[in-house]
Amino acid sequence: MSFILFVLVVPFVIGLILNQQLGIKLSRTDKKLLGVAGGIAEYFKVDATIVRIVLALLIVFTVVSFPSYFTLALGMSKG
Repeated sequence: MSFILFVLVVPFVIGLILNQQLGIKLSRTDKKLLGVAGGIAEYFKVDATIVRIVLALLIVFTVVSFPSYFTLALGMSKG
């Protein structure tokens, strides 16, 4: 139960916070899958490739999972 909470609910809430508090939105122009990395890169003014590599490493080497990426995207609005 706690794993489901961590994988699905927490990323959704983080996406809401990124969107509402910081104004980070999904990228419409710089996207490979859903635009999460492109939106984060646009906000911090860095190359999206760096953000994509960091996200990929987080997915592979930590408890952050691929479904977490999608729930994060659900919490963010389109830019």
